[in-house]
Amino acid sequence: MPSPASQSAAVALGSRRPASPSQLEQVTAAIGEISAIVPPVWPLDDYVAVNPFLGLAPARFLEARQMLRDVRDCEMLLPAAHFQALYDRGQIQTADLEQAFRHCLEAYPDFYTGGDPRRLVHTVAELAATEQAAGRPTPTPPAERRYHTVSELIDRQLGSSWSSHVITDISRHCGLHFDRGQAAWPSPWKHLPLYEAWRERARISRRMEMLGVPGFRQFVDALPAQPDQAVAVLLDELAVSSRHWRPFLLAEIFSVAGWASYLRYRLW
Repeated sequence: MPSPASQSAAVALGSRRPASPSQLEQVTAAIGEISAIVPPVWPLDDYVAVNPFLGLAPARFLEARQMLRDVRDCEMLLPAAHFQALYDRGQIQTADLEQAFRHCLEAYPDFYTGGDPRRLVHTVAELAATEQAAGRPTPTPPAERRYHTVSELIDRQLGSSWSSHVITDISRHCGLHFDRGQAAWPSPWKHLPLYEAWRERARISRRMEMLGVPGFRQFVDALPAQPDQAVAVLLDELAVSSRHWRPFLLAEIFSVAGWASYLRYRLW
């Protein structure tokens, strides 16, 4: 039996008003923007090489880097030791660094104004020395990533493994839904759109209850039938303000980047 708290959560979710037309339009636009960032990936039997940063092509390099650093633990820049080695071999000289600084100043005046190009040589040397002392490139500053999935935050607080459970559940559902005849038990909801098929399955599956989330089926049953409406309601339930929708949703979708790219391919 679901606990009173879980029943209350499902009732509260079900009693929420649907998103207004303007809110729904904003949510749909945010979903469209992050969908455009996800690169497509083709199946192996029909593989086409695709630039993994295809969706970020319109952005300037440092803007794209910061966007990714906000939502994932990644780095698009080479370590300082790489440039120090080139400088030591004479393949990069002080004049090259000064020219690069001028280009950066022109492209990113807010960031580089007031800087000293002559200081670049010493900055690169200091960073390279730090990396060498650590035996590896300087680790990503923890504070630079500003957005995490809900399950990541729960895992961080409780020392749990909910991120693994969520990713596994999503992967199982997508694997069944897009099965090409390999599954021993084919999905009876393959004729439905992906979200509707998941909702039908989650309404009767006891997996989440067995993992420790009582009342999950009632929660799913209370979700709106349309995926955009469901996203809008859940963003509201999580108290995510509209200015954070895009990076928050991007962090969520990148947690299952492989399936997201496959779905992007299907849209193509």
